[in-house]
Amino acid sequence: MKPRKQPRQDKPSKLPRTVARLEIDNCDVYLLGVVHDSAASMRGAEELVASVLPDVVCLEQPQDNDGGGDEGRLRLLDGEQWSALQRYREFLASPISLSGWFGLRRHGYKHHVLAKWVGARRDRLQVYAAAQRAPGGSVRCEMGAAEGAARRVDAAVHRIDLPHEIAEARVWALQDVGTRLAGAAVRWGSSVDGESVPDEWKSVAPEGWAQHRSESELLAAEYDLSKHSERRRLADDVNGTRNGKMVKNKQPEPADPGRVRALNVLHGPARQVWLYERDLILARGLHSAAVGAAAKAGKGGRGRVVGVVGLAHVPGIVDNWATRTDVASFCRPDAGNFSLKRRAQLVAPILFAACGGVAAWQLQKEEGFWDFKAPQ
Repeated sequence: MKPRKQPRQDKPSKLPRTVARLEIDNCDVYLLGVVHDSAASMRGAEELVASVLPDVVCLEQPQDNDGGGDEGRLRLLDGEQWSALQRYREFLASPISLSGWFGLRRHGYKHHVLAKWVGARRDRLQVYAAAQRAPGGSVRCEMGAAEGAARRVDAAVHRIDLPHEIAEARVWALQDVGTRLAGAAVRWGSSVDGESVPDEWKSVAPEGWAQHRSESELLAAEYDLSKHSERRRLADDVNGTRNGKMVKNKQPEPADPGRVRALNVLHGPARQVWLYERDLILARGLHSAAVGAAAKAGKGGRGRVVGVVGLAHVPGIVDNWATRTDVASFCRPDAGNFSLKRRAQLVAPILFAACGGVAAWQLQKEEGFWDFKAPQ
């Protein structure tokens, strides 16, 4: 580890409101909740790293193939899983190949085939947001700002998130057939092929963009995450609950659509995978980095780790900090083995459609079945 350019303070000053403090033996963890692409979160990430002078900065970004195994990093995928993921990425980027798809089925990539067509399409908000994040655009990524600040203080950078292709495949595996097809149809109807995006989409802000940006800036400083009550309030806003409980068995959302987009409110399998499971994965990655920093600090020393994650993940990471859940099952694209009940739920729509088709075919063979007569 390189020597530090400046000494640490015993108690870092100027901590942003959205910082929750965690610890293990001989290591302090400063967990920053950010609202993605907000200027306030970008400044908060830079200021936190400069104030804490950490040994490691953990980012909510997908791991690379070489992103684990050393310096206390948690390796989420083994060599065979990385090879399968690379073949899946090649499958998505190349012309359709049934043999390629059948070769991926044994690795769990069997429900997400529609992503080859649907995933290549872009809606107007995606196109404009990507243009604003590009060099010269009006938006700077808070993760990039945190990484730059880490380099300036000679801190190691760990990417502790799951590759997004696996999370997307897990969501598809947990959905029933009807939901998959309906989602694909909606996505197809509101998007265009990535290679034929109109130039206007890149330069003219879509409806709701300004509201989304203003809500993002407000959310970046709304919650004081050093307090348990504020973390519970954030969890309620994200989960659509009140005091941790569902309201009349429904899923209420924040009334303001801009706030919904800024908080990234999710439901069903998407909430399970993108929120709950990733809370556990991010918590394990942070804990692994903290163990490594504590070991390097040695006896009598004390390590420091900064974590930069989406605001919605902070309550779940804090709640699961003391647990040691095995996250290996969450890193499989097939979402594990289903129970008989779950398999029946997935197969039932196909069976009903097939039975309906057979019945309609038999009825149409009856003579005069389609000869409707008006009542006399």
